[in-house]
Amino acid sequence: MSPLRSLFIYSNSSSSSSSSDSCSSSSSIAVVVAIHVVVVVVVVVVVVVVVVVVVVVVVVIVVMVVVVVAAVVVT
Repeated sequence: MSPLRSLFIYSNSSSSSSSSDSCSSSSSIAVVVAIHVVVVVVVVVVVVVVVVVVVVVVVVIVVMVVVVVAAVVVT
């Protein structure tokens, strides 16, 4: 958030020649914030998917080991 805050402060402190410049700078800040939000959401979704896949793989491996051990013990 610090780089985003410094970008916001920089865009506010820079002199704008007209109101359209300030409007475009605020819209560009909104675009930057939207891009950051999308990137964070994508990263969180990818991390959650990876964690779910790892948990499923571990559960499958544990079930296979339990089945093999049970088969060996029964025979």
